[in-house]
Amino acid sequence: MKSFSFLLHFLRSCSILILIAPLCRKSSRTLFERGDSAEKRLCFLKVQLVLKLLFLYTFCMSKQTINIKDIAEITGLSTATISRVMNHPEKVRLDTREKVLAAMEQSGYLPNHLARGLISGKTHTIALLVPDIEHTTYQMILSGVETISIDKHYNVFLCNTHSDPVIEYEYIKMAVNKGVDGIILSNSSLRYNQTKILDDNSIPFIHIGKKTLLGCSNRCYIDHSRDAQKVTEHLKSMGHKEIVLVLNDESEETRGQLIEGYAQALGKDPASLKDHIYSCANSLEGGFYIASKLIDENRLGRAILTATDLQAFGILKAAQKNNVRIPNDLALACMNDSSVCALVSPPLTCIAAPSKRLGMVAARMLFDSIADRNLESIELQDVILQSTLKIRQSCGNTKNIYESFE
Repeated sequence: MKSFSFLLHFLRSCSILILIAPLCRKSSRTLFERGDSAEKRLCFLKVQLVLKLLFLYTFCMSKQTINIKDIAEITGLSTATISRVMNHPEKVRLDTREKVLAAMEQSGYLPNHLARGLISGKTHTIALLVPDIEHTTYQMILSGVETISIDKHYNVFLCNTHSDPVIEYEYIKMAVNKGVDGIILSNSSLRYNQTKILDDNSIPFIHIGKKTLLGCSNRCYIDHSRDAQKVTEHLKSMGHKEIVLVLNDESEETRGQLIEGYAQALGKDPASLKDHIYSCANSLEGGFYIASKLIDENRLGRAILTATDLQAFGILKAAQKNNVRIPNDLALACMNDSSVCALVSPPLTCIAAPSKRLGMVAARMLFDSIADRNLESIELQDVILQSTLKIRQSCGNTKNIYESFE
């Protein structure tokens, strides 16, 4: 195909050369017959200019965009057949489809991976929807998903839903329109039946979270309720009775799990603890604001458990400003670990969740479903990953080494 295109451009260039040949001959005679050096240089420049224009034209023609009519001409098929191969490949015979796609690939009409996608019916793209990309947990989930996707030669279409079900549903519709091969939802805010659009379009999807969604046969998650109970019980074991829980703008599912575990550890009904549960942004400013407010209102309590490390860092700053000593006056712990948690003073007690591994597990489950759609008919499969409690000095631990309890 490429040789045919080159031959076509070569013939066009030759025709132009025939048209300009008289000018070149006249200039050549002038160049060799006359003695005026200035006139010789002028003629030489004319010939040089003509040759440069000829080269430029040939180059531009060789880079000319191939369109659907060119593909039809190359293959000897109609433009309607070419169009069907592009838009509805399943309606075209395999030998015809392969002939068209080979012509597209060799002529540069489509990228190689897209041409192969038309044959296989796959785009080699998956979508990952997360509620808050600034949260360390979801950054690690993304890292895990990408680790597996790279090995599978897939691209990841990242969508930050801001824990908004309306935005999340719009992203799902966009992913469906883009023809993604599968979707990973993370702590989805959608209602049970809102995932029907994925089932209707035969798009496999995995949910990272305990919530059950229509058409989702596989879930993987970390039990946040159990983790919240674990940290709260540790705070109680250190002698702290008045424990405040600070949430962020997580999905209702995650917030509910944290409140459930917190209440179970305290042995109380969640409704009776509403005066001890607060919410703020997932940021240093959010943590600083909520701690300053509690100090001003004399409702700080003896311990605070935050949903994120950023909130905890903000509380540390507010405590320092108001001469509140940690852990002497206030114990502090958070529900996610980061490299900074071990560096601040005092180091923070926290939950170390295997978030990257969670993303890897979700990606493997999704690619298994993409490879074999029959797996979706199997009974619901849950994969639950266990977190680790990292005990550091922010809750009153005085040991020289940090201890971790599963």
